[in-house]
Amino acid sequence: YNEILGKEWSYKGSIFLGPQDHKQYVIEGLTNDYLYCFTMKAKNVKGSSSESYPSEEVMIEAPLPAGWFRFFDSNTSRFYYANIKSKQSSWERPEKDSYFLD
Repeated sequence: YNEILGKEWSYKGSIFLGPQDHKQYVIEGLTNDYLYCFTMKAKNVKGSSSESYPSEEVMIEAPLPAGWFRFFDSNTSRFYYANIKSKQSSWERPEKDSYFLD
């Protein structure tokens, strides 16, 4: 609901982000393991701004098990997963690896 305009925001593919003092937002309902790009467009009582250029690609990923981190291997252009403490590494996410021990 927009208090200034006194009506609901209902634009397909858009969400109302709230007051201007916010600098970070959570967008829920995105599917894991996909790459996303985002654009921004401001709208107020005077009209709409131009749409921003697309953001850098962002991968949405479920949190890794404790102690695991994701790294990028530039030689293969792939991500791999490593547990520094246990010295384990895998090309597959740890919970998808049949040999994974938590």
